[in-house]
Amino acid sequence: MSAVILQPVATPGTTQAPPLGGAPAGSPSAPSPLFTFLPFLILLPMFFLMFRRQKKEANARKALKKGDQIVTNAGIVGELMEFNDKFAKVKIAQGVTITVLAQVVAPLQETPNTAGASLAADKK
Repeated sequence: MSAVILQPVATPGTTQAPPLGGAPAGSPSAPSPLFTFLPFLILLPMFFLMFRRQKKEANARKALKKGDQIVTNAGIVGELMEFNDKFAKVKIAQGVTITVLAQVVAPLQETPNTAGASLAADKK
């Protein structure tokens, strides 16, 4: 006589638990190589562009000289009085000089619209 093995029957509308092996049958055991390298493919151009911009800003800072119009990261506009590797002294008003980190200084580049508006305001 042979033994009959009964299989559990799932109730309609419910899901069965995965087999004891852990992952459901038929699911892949490892992620696709595309999904493994996708973050690197996205981050690599971002890092390249970021380093390129930092190099361009450093070169622009090196070209600054006394008397140039500059702007800080905080938006303070003034005239460069002294500049070294760590600090920059900036004249922001008559008799008012501030010291800022050299890394936050950039040359002031007025756009044509801004330059025209400031000239018109100065004439009034």
